[in-house]
Amino acid sequence: MNQRVKKLWVEALRSGEYQQGTGALKRYRELDFKADGTYGPVDPKDCTFCCLGVLTDLYIRETEGAAWENGEFFYPAFRGEEAILHPDVAEWAGIDTNPRLDLGEGSPSSRGGIAALNDGGETFTTIADLIEEQL
Repeated sequence: MNQRVKKLWVEALRSGEYQQGTGALKRYRELDFKADGTYGPVDPKDCTFCCLGVLTDLYIRETEGAAWENGEFFYPAFRGEEAILHPDVAEWAGIDTNPRLDLGEGSPSSRGGIAALNDGGETFTTIADLIEEQL
């Protein structure tokens, strides 16, 4: 893994800046549906991220022209991806799109990668520790 990106990611996961969520890279908590049929977040800052969504957000902050897009309802997308890491982000970070981390025998990661750890209830702090040790 790119060591500079790893440092940014681990720091971001531990920072408290990101609220942890599951099932999507990023999820708005509340939407505003307009009379013309469009919708958008009531508050774009009121959202949750999975650990791979945090990495995607760091990529967007560092990459000119990169941005979250409207996805399906509560789920913003990045280049069409709402739930998995986009290959551009993975290449930038120097990892697979769903890297596996070892929590021990039978850990969720052994079945589904880092996303399964996040969605299975492991905290950002625990995930940051594993990234630091294993990637």
